[in-house]
Amino acid sequence: MSRAREERLEKFPICVRGTWDADIIDEIKPTYEDHIIIKRRDSAFQDTELRVWLRSARINALIFCGISQTRNRLGNN
Repeated sequence: MSRAREERLEKFPICVRGTWDADIIDEIKPTYEDHIIIKRRDSAFQDTELRVWLRSARINALIFCGISQTRNRLGNN
């Protein structure tokens, strides 16, 4: 990660556990049967147990839906 990005994240942290922007909205709250992966970085695979969980469940394909955004809410890259 670039030093500039590290400095921005120190100044404006995003999705910090226990804060409003990391909350899951009621309409999509996980159930008892759902497996929850906590992201610690931009990638869902880096520093998470997702890859191991997918392999153990013999899942070899994923379909992603939604949006992707290259700018954060402050307008910084």
